[in-house]
Amino acid sequence: MADKFYVGDTPLIKLDCAEDITSASGIKIFYIKPDQLTTGYVTASNLGNRYVTFQVPNTSWLDQFGEWTFQSYMSIGAWTGHGESVKQRIHELGR
Repeated sequence: MADKFYVGDTPLIKLDCAEDITSASGIKIFYIKPDQLTTGYVTASNLGNRYVTFQVPNTSWLDQFGEWTFQSYMSIGAWTGHGESVKQRIHELGR
């Protein structure tokens, strides 16, 4: 992920799974917004052989400033589970 994002930006969220996930299916990214109350999953894509990506679809999706948590989720063979979580600060506009 880039170094600095702001509320209303539409970045490509890219998580490095550090292993070959070419055969993964059901790929999603779990997120927790800064309010710690809003959580969910978005459908993600496999980019290359170790990255999970999600293109933020519109300017209203990144709607809270503060620390977001992102975590990959997928199935590979008989295993289904989450990768390590990543924190990304989303900055307030004008800051």
